[in-house]
Amino acid sequence: MKYLACTLLIGILAAGTVQAATPRALLITGNGNSEERNPDYPPWVHEFHNDRIVEILGDIADITVTEDLSVLNDRALARYDLILNNSMFLTPTEKQLDAFYRFIGEGKSYLAMHSGLVTFLNSERYPVLMGGRFLGGADMAERVVYTFDSWYGYDYNDQVQHPIVRGLANFPIRDELYFVQTNTEDLEVIARSEHLPVLWQRSWRKGRVMGLALGHGREAVENPGYQALLQNSVRWLLGYPVLEDITDAVFATGTETSVHYVDLDEIGHHPADASLRYQIAGNSNTDLVNASIDSENRIRLNFAPNRAGSAVIQVRAEAQSGLANTSDFNISVQEKGSGNLARYHGVSVQTSSNEERKFTSDPGYLIDGDFGTRWSSDYRDPSWITLDLGEAYPISNVKLFWETAHGRDYEIQVSNDAENWNTVYKRSDSEGGTENIRFEPVTARFVRLYGKKRATRWGYSLYQFEVYGESAGAVQARHKP
Repeated sequence: MKYLACTLLIGILAAGTVQAATPRALLITGNGNSEERNPDYPPWVHEFHNDRIVEILGDIADITVTEDLSVLNDRALARYDLILNNSMFLTPTEKQLDAFYRFIGEGKSYLAMHSGLVTFLNSERYPVLMGGRFLGGADMAERVVYTFDSWYGYDYNDQVQHPIVRGLANFPIRDELYFVQTNTEDLEVIARSEHLPVLWQRSWRKGRVMGLALGHGREAVENPGYQALLQNSVRWLLGYPVLEDITDAVFATGTETSVHYVDLDEIGHHPADASLRYQIAGNSNTDLVNASIDSENRIRLNFAPNRAGSAVIQVRAEAQSGLANTSDFNISVQEKGSGNLARYHGVSVQTSSNEERKFTSDPGYLIDGDFGTRWSSDYRDPSWITLDLGEAYPISNVKLFWETAHGRDYEIQVSNDAENWNTVYKRSDSEGGTENIRFEPVTARFVRLYGKKRATRWGYSLYQFEVYGESAGAVQARHKP
């Protein structure tokens, strides 16, 4: 999902609403590890890269950067909606700490960024606020950040994926991990690396708190995945709405009107569960398609007759506060029968079984065009996947993009009634990976992958299941005398 920056607009928007003023954030920074002040602290010196942090967050918040802890007083803090902490080993006075905790406790927000977990160590209240105590760190290394807290079938908190990461794929990063020993069950892990939480949130009195353990060094700060986590965390803490990824849609020529399947109320989120207003904020190709939001907050599309092409529809979600966020909805219209037929709008998937893990259990992942998602069956033979293309097409090519847990022995079958099947391809020694399967053209509505034997003890696991054929024009040309 592309979250476009929400900038301050002067004047009246097309929807008749005024954009809210950009929220204000205070970024506390500085290194306090001098032996004179803190003889018990290790001699760590941190590079904070505050200028870059301000650039990354510049369209989301108006940020003031300071090393002066005297700003921690009620009067000065009243100007801000969020405190970001990118410092190390700072030791505020008790009076300053009192103002800091009041700021959050009375309903504002706080984000500790990496080294911000190793600061205010003179306050026993700080690990209580953060939901955990800093213990140490691992060396810089190549790691993978998982934007879902579940692993090997288990959830830390039996929760669904947090809205701010539902549009973000897992990503690699070279970074140093901080170890935080949690001290409360009132803590939601949003992202992890290895078995360690790297982004979490919790409620504290009337306020909200997040910890982001990533971000050591310029290379980590420049990582797009890190930047997305930071930006979306700040948006959430400031009260911006979040729109989940709107899956790209492919239509065939001849389609005239379609109420798109996306229910914006289901994919639009707000930290206070406030209702959101939606509008079409942009359309790159009005000659191809007109887009609108209907009374049920669904996207309605009206296509030009028999015209192929593509369009980017920008959908805007606005909270009652006026803060807004946008997401791109990519549409393509292809000559009927051309391209990946499995991506056509309206194609459905049925499976014999689905793995229990939430992030691999949805058969829709097989045809979403996203190689960052995958589907997996239960651990049994035989297993099958059936694609219903909606109508019969000339088919001659199937592509399978296997995960490590692939099928060893399987067949590709086709049908026009989902009852009588014709096998068009057999494989008994598959090594997985990407398989480009070609066969004599056949006209069919249903395409089935019938797995007879797994290659591993796990299920059948695929990133994508693609189906290709020939357009009507190509079929006529091939049969022309």
